[in-house]
Amino acid sequence: MFENKNKLIIFTIIFTICIITSYLIVFKDYEFALFFIIIIAGTLLLLFDPIYALYGVFFTANIYNPSIRISFVNIYASNALIILAFIFLIFNKLTGKKKKLLYSILDFPLILFIIYIFSSIKIDSISIQSKRVMAYLVFALMYFVSLNIIDSREKVYKILKIILYSSFIGSIIIIYTFYFTRFRETDLRGFGNFGNPNAAGQYLISVIPFLFYYITKRKNPIYKIIFFFIAFSLILTLSRASIFSLMIAFIFMITLFKKNYWYFFFTLIGTIAIIFYPPVWERLISIISFKDHSLLARVTLWTDALSQFRNSPLFGIGVGNFVGSAIPYDSKSFNIAFNMFITILCENGVTGLLIYIWIWISVFYSSFTFYFKSKDEDFINLTFFVIISLIAINIMSIAEDPIVAIMANWVTGFNLSLIFILRSHSDKSTDNIPYISSN
Repeated sequence: MFENKNKLIIFTIIFTICIITSYLIVFKDYEFALFFIIIIAGTLLLLFDPIYALYGVFFTANIYNPSIRISFVNIYASNALIILAFIFLIFNKLTGKKKKLLYSILDFPLILFIIYIFSSIKIDSISIQSKRVMAYLVFALMYFVSLNIIDSREKVYKILKIILYSSFIGSIIIIYTFYFTRFRETDLRGFGNFGNPNAAGQYLISVIPFLFYYITKRKNPIYKIIFFFIAFSLILTLSRASIFSLMIAFIFMITLFKKNYWYFFFTLIGTIAIIFYPPVWERLISIISFKDHSLLARVTLWTDALSQFRNSPLFGIGVGNFVGSAIPYDSKSFNIAFNMFITILCENGVTGLLIYIWIWISVFYSSFTFYFKSKDEDFINLTFFVIISLIAINIMSIAEDPIVAIMANWVTGFNLSLIFILRSHSDKSTDNIPYISSN
């Protein structure tokens, strides 16, 4: 009886999908049709295993990420899957299907930061602020969802394999856009499905370090080829902030903690080779000679943001309320300062910046505690490379706003969760390390 009932429910859902999709396709709203299909498919997969939602996030973000506009914001399919997974987890907790939710020392400052962000919303400016609020929310929810869905060592390795495959497909699209399309119709830069080379670069520097470790521990030569394409696609984004942030973070960590000067030597050689790659060299020369429009624009926006910060230094001017001067080369105003720390300082004041710094102190304290005290060699090495990603994101934050770049900010939330996932599911023979609990 129950089996027939389940079949009837599944048939009804699939039949409804076909009707609605057919309607949307007839009226040529193809993007909404595909968005609808992805969300419904994600809902069905969640019923089997929540980890499929994370698989969907990575594949959707890399391959095709349709969006719909709800009220004041565009909701991308990858973001919608994150929100859907969060609602699913909370529902299971309330109904008793999931007895425990994991939490860590990061939860308090992160939740406090989100509450503080919401407290600065004003009715008369909500249409402007909603996009920024959504970006912060997606970042935080990805952390919480990943922490509670990846609940075993086996799932850690499964998600890493999925990230490798999905990033490979994404890298092929980035390479294609470099050679066969133009960013903003003029620039020869790869951007793939992320819409912007810097967003693509942010995603890649977030996954390349731990994928590098993952493939070195596997004997399958196909993995090495796949990784080559992923790394090559990063170069083709020509995202200077991304490329140099990753190199600096890698050299710093390898030299300081591994004491492996061969790594340092080969990284240095690789860095020099990339610098002399003609497109990169041309952009570097324009920076050194202070003729680079991008650099001059950033200096202008930093000045504007700091000027507005002085009007309300303690609490800021409100999330999403920053508007910089119109930039000549782009002929438009920007609502970010292209410096994550300055953007937060301007919009959320000293209070918001201190909470944001608290988040990162919690993450790095927990990371290095696990790295130095654990005996689980595989997981501590994986943690080491995740730390490289997180350092690279913070270096990148000097010239970009990665936490509010909604096309790729969620992957930083995933990396934050990965630190605590590795702590929670490390080998039982390791030291008993605190700061990961459940309720």
